[in-house]
Amino acid sequence: MDNILLIRPVIALLLLTIVVAFSMMWTRVLAMKKYKIAPERAEEASNLKTLLPRNVMRISDNYNHLHEQPIVFYVLCILITILNKQDDIYAYLAWIYVLLRGMHTITQICIGDVMKRFTLFLLSWLVLGAIAIRFMIPVFSTLI
Repeated sequence: MDNILLIRPVIALLLLTIVVAFSMMWTRVLAMKKYKIAPERAEEASNLKTLLPRNVMRISDNYNHLHEQPIVFYVLCILITILNKQDDIYAYLAWIYVLLRGMHTITQICIGDVMKRFTLFLLSWLVLGAIAIRFMIPVFSTLI
């Protein structure tokens, strides 16, 4: 069994997060220069929402989203790997999850369609739920 089966999708999602982080920094700096926004005015994120264009804020919002739901994904993948429970089904589910999060990112940043984004969010939760339930069943069945 490949002992890094689930680490590859974890790294892929981390790379997506890094790309979004640099995109956020780049677009914010450019927008702040363009609109002559002093860094002190950007101290509070709520200030930025009123000062920066929506397309710049969508990248920032997505960056935040990549630090919410995916944390559960990271924890599950690491636990499954540490406990040596990884298999092809977990790997497929993990890659599907990463694909859905990538599609969510593209939809949020490039399109901005809330209903499409919500559908991708929901689908990614269903996949994440499948990973979690599949992991928890044998863990809790040993307690019964």
